[in-house]
Amino acid sequence: MYRLFRDATRYEDGHHVKDLGCINRDLSKVIVIDWNSQSVRSHPRNALKIKEWKGNDDDRTLIDLALLLKSESSLPSSALVPF
Repeated sequence: MYRLFRDATRYEDGHHVKDLGCINRDLSKVIVIDWNSQSVRSHPRNALKIKEWKGNDDDRTLIDLALLLKSESSLPSSALVPF
């Protein structure tokens, strides 16, 4: 896992846009998770948009997503379909 902080963003049109090019990885194998589509607009094919966290302790979005990604990681790559 690689976290993108402000120094890995570009400021464009009033938004911090995450620059996946700075992580030096094969972008066909990278997913960026964010609630703000403006933050990932430079790499929309790599974006997995989730709902914004509003401080609700009952929000299970990231837990459910982690379970999904873990189950997907055990599948052979031939079973995965790019979207």
